Amino acid sequence: MNTAPAIAVARNLNQAIKENDTARVAEAEDHIANELLLWRIGLCSATRHQAYDLRRFCEKTEEALEATVFTALTRFYRGLPHTELSQSKFDFVVTQYIRALTSRVAGSFALKVNLLVDSIRQTFASWERGSGGTTASEEDIRAALDGFREFIVAANEIHEFEELIASGLFNQVRFFKSKLGEKLYWPR
Repeated sequence: MNTAPAIAVARNLNQAIKENDTARVAEAEDHIANELLLWRIGLCSATRHQAYDLRRFCEKTEEALEATVFTALTRFYRGLPHTELSQSKFDFVVTQYIRALTSRVAGSFALKVNLLVDSIRQTFASWERGSGGTTASEEDIRAALDGFREFIVAANEIHEFEELIASGLFNQVRFFKSKLGEKLYWPR
């Protein structure tokens, strides 16, 4: 996907706003709406591709993508019908979102984790407002969290990379997440 046209249109829009040129603002807004539509169409058609392709695209950008880009992609993939493919892309963009957030935060690991959890909680909670989505019972949430905690305990017992790979833990987590299905998207 070529990002140059959208970036050029966004810069033009920004300049028109600074110059208070309402005619140019209206024209630029129309162009940016068209570019965003093309991106959406491109992303939707790209949903048949693997997360690997999305990863390659993100790695090819000249500048590191910001957290806001990954926030938007997270919401986009979360909004698609839940499939293993959309979930793998969701997982990728959430991981990149976390990476972008933590790279900006100085301090201890615990501080980063607390800020990260708060940021993710706020972002997801804002998406839930007015979404009409299903709500989770405390029992369902507890069961999902307990499942993840079991993986954390298992991972903490592994001390060698080869042991981690041989344990099959990654595949077990993947399977667990696929069983959760859309429950994986619950903010809590």
